[in-house]
Amino acid sequence: MNMILNAIASSQIIKVFLIFPQLLGKVIAKPKYIPLCLWAFKQLWWVDSRLKEMALEALKVPADLQPASLNSEITREIRQRAIAIAWTAKIHPLGPKCLHRSLVLHQWLQARGINAQLEIGWGEDMGHAWVTYNGKVLNDRADIAKITPRLMQV
Repeated sequence: MNMILNAIASSQIIKVFLIFPQLLGKVIAKPKYIPLCLWAFKQLWWVDSRLKEMALEALKVPADLQPASLNSEITREIRQRAIAIAWTAKIHPLGPKCLHRSLVLHQWLQARGINAQLEIGWGEDMGHAWVTYNGKVLNDRADIAKITPRLMQV
């Protein structure tokens, strides 16, 4: 059994080393994104290992969490993180989907006291997840709720 687990772990490590050149190639034009993409890579892996627990935890956002104002600096940082998460997810060996990406961003925002909402929608045989703040979509196209109407907002 240990041999099988070691083989699986080794194959995951090999996948990680194979995707890093792709990741670095993607951000080489903007070196400032390298730390963000490395952060996103780690977070996507972590979210995947705790997907069920994190999704349930997102439903229990504390009521006393006060919204922070989003100045231009915070807005720019949110946009950069959303881009880094999306870039990294495209080549991540675990193949993270929209729920993974949204939970990573949602968790980061909550940790900074920004009471963002994780939204889940369904339309045309397609489910989708995204993050909003005061009704503004942070990690997807602005009209996503029209394409996949909201089932849930937490």
